[in-house]
Amino acid sequence: TKSIYSTVVGLLLGSLLPTIEAKPLVIHVMPHSHDDVGWLKTVDNTLRDAQKHPRADVHVELSTIMDALIDNPERKFSEVEMKFFSMWWVLQTDEKKDQVRGLVKNGQLEIINAGWSMHDEACPIYEDMINNMMYGQQFALKEFGAKPRIGW
Repeated sequence: TKSIYSTVVGLLLGSLLPTIEAKPLVIHVMPHSHDDVGWLKTVDNTLRDAQKHPRADVHVELSTIMDALIDNPERKFSEVEMKFFSMWWVLQTDEKKDQVRGLVKNGQLEIINAGWSMHDEACPIYEDMINNMMYGQQFALKEFGAKPRIGW
């Protein structure tokens, strides 16, 4: 027994399929950060606390990502929020910082948006949104010479 839904979908697809050309499907996957500042625990505890919330260990996440980018020049990553990145950044050696600057320079690591946090986390009014973006983007400019081309 067919449901009404499957019957309608079948009819729609049946009428469309003859007109669709068989072309290869191209899918682009772009790994990016989504580190909500203060989501599961305090900001300071999120950077290095994999025990209670293993999925919220931003230090391990960033270290692993940077090593993976360094190991394979075909990989790319977009970093969005600057708060956790800046906390991770100050713990790095000068050698690692130079490597990460190289990743930004060669386009493997792209700084996009570059707010200190995402607006929906900490910016109830427009003035907060502007300050949030300025603070994060100043960090990106100072450390990497990066000016985000994409923001929201």
